Amino acid sequence: LQIFKVFVFARLSPKMLRSMPPGYEGALTEASSSALAPAATTGIIKPVLSQSNVYSLPENILLKWLTQLHRERLSLQARAAANASSSHHHGHHGHGHGHGHGHGHHRHHVHAPAIVNFETDLRDGQVLASVLLAYVPSLQKRLAGMYPQCTHSEQYQHNALRIIGALHHVGLDFGV
Repeated sequence: LQIFKVFVFARLSPKMLRSMPPGYEGALTEASSSALAPAATTGIIKPVLSQSNVYSLPENILLKWLTQLHRERLSLQARAAANASSSHHHGHHGHGHGHGHGHGHHRHHVHAPAIVNFETDLRDGQVLASVLLAYVPSLQKRLAGMYPQCTHSEQYQHNALRIIGALHHVGLDFGV
């Protein structure tokens, strides 16, 4: 991990991130603000990311990006579940739905906790699945069936094997 930090994270800079794919923009703006002004006066970035004694600016940018991608995936799942639920109700009497407020138009923003620790917050594989699905949506079936909240080592291993299988499918060979 230390080698990865030195050779990969060190290359993440606000300047370089301007050319990165979607999802980095918010992380770049907030993390850059914290680097240019004291956290107490910016009011833009969460204190946990701007006042880190553990993580560098590039690591904080990466944590914020992971948070954004994971929240986006959870919001999409909540929206899909709500749409599926409302489609079951459309065939019924329709009482209690109100007028002009279709269920498919509500935004389902999920307030998942921020990703603040690479080891503990990535352990169950859910955040890694969010990253993979953001860039390779066709992996949905390969990542289906992951445990959303792992409590036993077998569940962590099950999720890890799903992630490894998805990575193999796209030509990235990693082992557990």
